[in-house]
Amino acid sequence: MHIPFSEEQTIFISIVSIAFAIGFSTLPLSAYAAGPTPAQRSGPANQTILNETLETAAVVANPTVAVTKPALPPSEVLSTIDFTDYDQSTITNWLTNKGFTLKADANDSKKIALDFSHDGLVIEAKKSARALIVYDGADLPDAGKIRITWKVDQYPLGANYDSGVRNEALMVIIFFGQDRIASGSPFVPDSPFFIGLFLCGEGSIRKSHVGRYFQKGGRYVCLDQPEEGKTIVSEYDLSTGFKDLFEPNAIPIISGMAIQADTTVLKSDATSKGTIKSVQFLR
Repeated sequence: MHIPFSEEQTIFISIVSIAFAIGFSTLPLSAYAAGPTPAQRSGPANQTILNETLETAAVVANPTVAVTKPALPPSEVLSTIDFTDYDQSTITNWLTNKGFTLKADANDSKKIALDFSHDGLVIEAKKSARALIVYDGADLPDAGKIRITWKVDQYPLGANYDSGVRNEALMVIIFFGQDRIASGSPFVPDSPFFIGLFLCGEGSIRKSHVGRYFQKGGRYVCLDQPEEGKTIVSEYDLSTGFKDLFEPNAIPIISGMAIQADTTVLKSDATSKGTIKSVQFLR
């Protein structure tokens, strides 16, 4: 039997799955079914237990490419994750060798199709689904900006964060620090600060959104609104953005990253397709 999730449940599951996957909790999700105990919430980190118990949880020269901001000099690039170097192995093995772990529906070929093109990694939702591809190598204390080369081949029909329909064909989620910020509910595990950056077919650009939970520590921002099939380069100042969104005393280091595709809130055509070519972290 398929039991549909509400919008709030979907957002909660996405963030909790990612947070667990990159090592910010030591307990399996099932341990929170009736809400975490005080001892569970304050338990010490243990990556071994996490790995054993967690169950859920990408421009070649081209005249069509649009650059949304002036490119920074190459010397400012601290790290590049390139999705155009497919090595002819399986997609899963290729991503694993690059430091990624597939979570949630990313492992379900009936719901999510992962493929490779000359433009990079293709993530296609065939039906209502949520794919999480978690990067294990994002620990960049000197990074202050991010540059993403990507496109949406098909936006999820009806998705619009302005209207509360929080679905997207492609999102890059950046986590900051390791201190967990209150989720706003005693039954929802806390999470580090995060900013989810995505491309939108409808809705406001460069406007931050919050969900029902994680209102103190989580924000979602549509960076650009390109037409379907058009590759663009989006840049975002993570340091300035973090200051504006959260008004902190200090900016935590970038400590985690994940790629997400989510069509679980949509009630009719819950399909989408996006391609990511590269992610660069800049000084």
